Amino acid sequence: MKIILRTKLTKRQLIDAAELGLMQFLNWGICTMSWRAVSQANYLASVITDTTLATLTFFAFKKLMKGKDDDNFIQWLGYTVGGVLGTVVGIWSSIYILGK
Repeated sequence: MKIILRTKLTKRQLIDAAELGLMQFLNWGICTMSWRAVSQANYLASVITDTTLATLTFFAFKKLMKGKDDDNFIQWLGYTVGGVLGTVVGIWSSIYILGK
């Protein structure tokens, strides 16, 4: 935590963290739905979720590769927190979308 307090955050770093967090939120939510679709042998849902997942992952990696900051802690934090929250919401929402 001391690293964060000593580092002056730029608006760009915060925007990057929010964008990466949103990407991971969507990725893991869709990934969770994909696992349920596969386990239910739902071909259409599997194709839709896997295509969406691959597309989002491509753009997330593209954004990460363009990163110029030496200290990407804030971006990592957004990326990680977004993934965790996406899994939780993905489990909850997949129950309603795909059924139990």
